[in-house]
Parts: sequence; C-alpha cells; structure tokens
Amino acid sequence: MQTDDDLLIIVYLSHPYGAATSEQRRANRCKALAWTEWIINHVPRVAVLAPWLYYVEIRHTESEARRRQGLEHDLAMLGGADVVLSVGGMSPGVQAELDHAEKIGIGAVVINGDLPTHEESNDYAQRLRAILLEEMTDEDILQGEGAN
Repeated sequence: MQTDDDLLIIVYLSHPYGAATSEQRRANRCKALAWTEWIINHVPRVAVLAPWLYYVEIRHTESEARRRQGLEHDLAMLGGADVVLSVGGMSPGVQAELDHAEKIGIGAVVINGDLPTHEESNDYAQRLRAILLEEMTDEDILQGEGAN
C-alpha cells in the first residue's frame, strides 16, 4: 500500500514574471528558476510543473496577445497539477492562476518570503511537503495511488 511518503506530488509553480523592463523580467525568471531548483533538490517526491518558464524563454518579444496566449496555455496545464505553489509575490498572472486553481478545485499554498537558507532547507522542505499534502484533495491522492 502506498503511503504519503511514497506519493509523487505534481506542483504547479506560480511566480510573478511580468515587469516594466527586460532586466526585471529576467530577475523574476531567475528567482522562479531558483525556487524550482530548490524544490527539486530539497522536497522529496515533488515534481515541478512550470510551463510559463520555458514559454518566456523562447519568446523574445513581449506583447499583450502573447501574454494572453501564454496565460491561457498555463491555465490549461495547471489542471494537471495536484496543488499550486505560489512564491515570489502577487501579480495579475499569479492571481489568475490562483483563481483558476480555486475554480477547478485544486488547492494552493502561498509562500511570502525568500528561499530558505541552506541551514533551514531540510526542516523547511519537510514542512512544505506536509503542507502540500494537506492541500491536495482526497480525490487527488486516490488518483496518485494508481499512477505510481
């Protein structure tokens, strides 16, 4: 029988990207990548879904039409996650992702703060995994049992 420790959690990572300058957008992307790396390296049995990260990487120009298309695609893929993890603050895109998660019944965890320090990482990672498990619905957990 599968336990909570065995369950692979698919986390949709939500983080602000849009900003006034390309340097600020690059900084936001780098912060989101740092969170992604930290989660992969420290939180056991969590897969990170962040399609917007590669969308912004391959698109070299910003426009309202491209932003809308990217957000539409992100929201469609968000449905494949067990839970949304929002880090790095609030933005219109983050709010749209959180609203969509609520609309389709996916739990969300919002972290207001920076990445944990090296010394804090193990304890922080264990607490984060427990919180992510709590946010999943019973239906999500049952579906996960058959998937692994």
